[in-house]
Amino acid sequence: IKGQHHNMPMLNRMMELGCSLIDYEKMTDEGGRRLVFFGRFAGIAGMVDTLAGLGRRLDSQGIKTPFTRIRLAHEYGRVDLARAALAEVGRDIVEQGLPAELSPLVIGVTGYGHVAKGAWEMLDALGATEVEPVDLPALGAKGDRRTIYRVMFREEHLVEPKEVGHRFDLKEYFSRPELYRSRFEDHLPHLSVLTNCIYWDQRYPRLVTRQWLKQSFDGGSPKLAAIGDISCDI
Repeated sequence: IKGQHHNMPMLNRMMELGCSLIDYEKMTDEGGRRLVFFGRFAGIAGMVDTLAGLGRRLDSQGIKTPFTRIRLAHEYGRVDLARAALAEVGRDIVEQGLPAELSPLVIGVTGYGHVAKGAWEMLDALGATEVEPVDLPALGAKGDRRTIYRVMFREEHLVEPKEVGHRFDLKEYFSRPELYRSRFEDHLPHLSVLTNCIYWDQRYPRLVTRQWLKQSFDGGSPKLAAIGDISCDI
């Protein structure tokens, strides 16, 4: 189960040292369903680190925000301390607002599983206001400097069938992703932060392509300031 190519040097070294490897995620019930999940904590830590990265990115551009106070997750040591720190940042934004050029600040989360729920917990602490993907184009006109928006993307928001007139089908998408193409570039111009909380492999369409990034950054300064790929196991 851990025999992926990038893990082999580690496994070989553990065998040389006579180590034991215990994989708690292989604890299952009679039906083969996992009983132990680390995804929530991956989401919590990943969102904290993404927001810390956002603060550093903006600071490097000379844009001062309360996000610069957010530290990396391991520096807090406990979830409650990280949650309290984000809550303080959220209160400051409500009271003082963000720079006009950042408004509206929108944080996108792909997925709705354990990882996404952990990330959502941290956005709860931040005091973010939930919106739907369909609401994103209209947010730009509001320019609310005192609100952080969050949006969750499900599979039907990420891709569309290649065949005209063909309806989206979740089971079909999972089993035959080659019948679908990405439509996520429709959403990217509206996002300040993208946090990926879903599994991906090469059979599925990409959410963000190098071509899109090159076109966006060569042509100006896109709204998207940070990407956190939380479920990238490597």
